[in-house]
Amino acid sequence: MKKSFFLLMMLLVGVLTTARAQFSEETKTAGGSIGYFNSSNRQPDGRDTRFSRFSLNLKGGYFLQDNLEAGLQVGLDASNHEWDYNTSIERLSSSTFIIGPYARLYNPLTAVVALFGEAGFKLGFGGSSGSSSGDTKIRTFSIGLRPGVSLMVNENLGLETSIGLIGYDNFSSGSKENYEDTRVTSGIFQAGFSLSDILLGFRLYLTD
Repeated sequence: MKKSFFLLMMLLVGVLTTARAQFSEETKTAGGSIGYFNSSNRQPDGRDTRFSRFSLNLKGGYFLQDNLEAGLQVGLDASNHEWDYNTSIERLSSSTFIIGPYARLYNPLTAVVALFGEAGFKLGFGGSSGSSSGDTKIRTFSIGLRPGVSLMVNENLGLETSIGLIGYDNFSSGSKENYEDTRVTSGIFQAGFSLSDILLGFRLYLTD
């Protein structure tokens, strides 16, 4: 047992002392992240509500200078909301395609661990449908800042997580057949840490 623990510690030390972050100018990056959130609540009137959300993001970037990356992101946000209403269950599902630029600033703490802050602007195009409503067209735009941590497995592969969000979301929805005349728009400012904002991902760092 002691021998196995010793070998494991030696392997961990070896990884931590040989991995090197590739945050240098002209490095190219490619990667992705996923997020999932699920919750259920009982309302004061006894009705149950359930909500789930899934997000997938793909990114490609380029280091303009050491520790500063800029690039393009595309992704998909999908959600499902259910709630009891009298003797039936109402459902509302939506999906949105996301695209936009981003910029990320790294602060390497060691050869393995780096903190980062990522600012981005995203446009969204999608729709929703419900069990008691017609098809709806959705348009969104958002701007925000996410903090995160990157852990380098080796010099070309990093695992990362983003926790929390500071930003603004604008949401517009309307009838699919007559969007402009039925459109309703709302905006919300977000600041804080929530389980629904956690993203897990990876990043490839490619040099010539």
